[in-house]
Amino acid sequence: MRNAVGLALLALFVTGTAAALDRSGTIMEVKVFFDNTRTLDRLGDLAGELDIHTWDEDERGGYLVINTDDEQLARIQACGLRTEVTWPDIREKFRYVTGVGP
Repeated sequence: MRNAVGLALLALFVTGTAAALDRSGTIMEVKVFFDNTRTLDRLGDLAGELDIHTWDEDERGGYLVINTDDEQLARIQACGLRTEVTWPDIREKFRYVTGVGP
């Protein structure tokens, strides 16, 4: 299944150009869970807008790790995909990982 998902993700990158998120607001890191490549098809045109950082899967399915804003997250959830916010503000993640910042 890993190869099938990899090809599906490659298709997302090739067919769509990531739309710029509104960086004036808070950007969060989110896991978007899927059962199989057909689950990812639910994203439709939205797939080309995703800022995908990585993905992982096992025999039960997998997840994408994306950066997103509130509006885009709501659109993903409206497609029926389960999500989990892993960092509510990626600026805080950057500060935590690098030790840089206030």
